[in-house]
Amino acid sequence: MKTTLTLLILFCCLILPATAQDAPHANPLSVEMTRRISKELLAPNSGPYLQPLVTTSNAAANSRFFRSAFIPKENKLYFRFGLHSMFGFVRDDQKTYVPKAPRMTISEVLADKAVADYNINILDPSKSTVNIKDTAGMIVDILKYLFDKGLDPKQDSATSGLKFPSKAATVYGNLDAVFLLNRNYFKEQLTEKDPYLSFLYKSNVLSQSVKDQLLEAIDKFPFFFTLPTGGNINSVFAAIPQLEVGSLYGTEMLIRIIPSIKIDKNVGKLSLWGLGLKHSLSQYFDKNPFDAALQVVYQKTHIENTIGVTNAELNSDAKVYDINLQVSKSFKGIIDVYSGLSYEIISINSSYKFYIPVEQQQQLGLLRLVLPPEVPKVEEGYPGDTKPQTVEYALSDKNVKFIIGVAKPIG
Repeated sequence: MKTTLTLLILFCCLILPATAQDAPHANPLSVEMTRRISKELLAPNSGPYLQPLVTTSNAAANSRFFRSAFIPKENKLYFRFGLHSMFGFVRDDQKTYVPKAPRMTISEVLADKAVADYNINILDPSKSTVNIKDTAGMIVDILKYLFDKGLDPKQDSATSGLKFPSKAATVYGNLDAVFLLNRNYFKEQLTEKDPYLSFLYKSNVLSQSVKDQLLEAIDKFPFFFTLPTGGNINSVFAAIPQLEVGSLYGTEMLIRIIPSIKIDKNVGKLSLWGLGLKHSLSQYFDKNPFDAALQVVYQKTHIENTIGVTNAELNSDAKVYDINLQVSKSFKGIIDVYSGLSYEIISINSSYKFYIPVEQQQQLGLLRLVLPPEVPKVEEGYPGDTKPQTVEYALSDKNVKFIIGVAKPIG
């Protein structure tokens, strides 16, 4: 046991001061704990936060695969270029989501062998041992247990001082959501009030220097965490260029290509390419009252965007497979009325690279504390968060869409 504690103290003495040289005003252990809690907080919430942006951007890119089912019967070369636009309003339910707090039960804490091996002997505490493998990870597990306990209405929620928001803004919303913490609650639970933690703390398993280090890290831990706020966006617009080339045996090719261009600050950069084939069904029948065709399309899109004060980076790739049955009627070249039934499969893989929020960087001493309207910035002795983290999430969906519209041919 002495060997384990000696190695732990040597690790803290060698590694943590080295980090402190880069940020002399910050407690390295508190910073590492904050990074991990930030990831634990954002990992399950980044998906619902970003999903409206990803889905609406791709919905815009996937719109208007057709505007007419007519394809000439004879084989002839022609080109038809169109700018297919989409405008839509952001619904209220796309502006907020229900966030999840990072939590662990005490049994999950004790079972996490990646951070520590716990051997607790209730009958003879002197025989208890703890082999700490990851100090920051162990404290984060303990905090997640206290989050669970402190937010539980059946346990300590009335007295813990912890407050977790019931709603948070998506990237389209406009709502400040704050996770309020209470350092005193954490220390009281650790040292005396929680039967499991206080047993561990009061035993001889941990040296006094390690206990002091734990309390100091909690003392320097942020007293609140912020969830990302949105951009207060009420509508979405996109225009997709499309080239149609025909026709061979009643078949027409669709081509879409957009190089990486910045759409606006909300969508960011968008690039896409797509290919489709449309085959006339009405050519097999005489005297049709309308035109009919079957179309299949494959499209791939890529979105890049920077979000918030810390310029968190979103990268999203989507693949779309679409098959649709379409009909249309042209009224003497004045106007086309079209309709269709579309089956769509979409798969989206996104990554979100983020930094500790600015407010927490100030609390930790990574940035100098300033008052508005001054904006905190990186300067000597205040390097900011230099270790961004990344969370990834995948989204897949299947849709059946009924489409109806009108188009005015030009040229």
